[in-house]
Amino acid sequence: KQLRQFYGDILNFAQQNPAIATGEYFDLTESNVTAGNCSDRIVAYGRTAGEERLVIVAGFNTKTERVKIRLTPEAIQKMELKSGG
Repeated sequence: KQLRQFYGDILNFAQQNPAIATGEYFDLTESNVTAGNCSDRIVAYGRTAGEERLVIVAGFNTKTERVKIRLTPEAIQKMELKSGG
């Protein structure tokens, strides 16, 4: 029951959140795996819509893993952030 509730909450959040539901998507996984910031068991991406900017990080590993997600120049531009900030 708890797992069903958890996934229901995620689906409701996704439907009500413009960045997730219809926002622009950009990948952060490949560049961070290549840079050694995380293993290939981590998925990271960004979504933007209007003023909303999200970075989503999900792990598919049974072990705890320390990760560092670095935004790509493309992500910085799409999120309208200042480079180096």
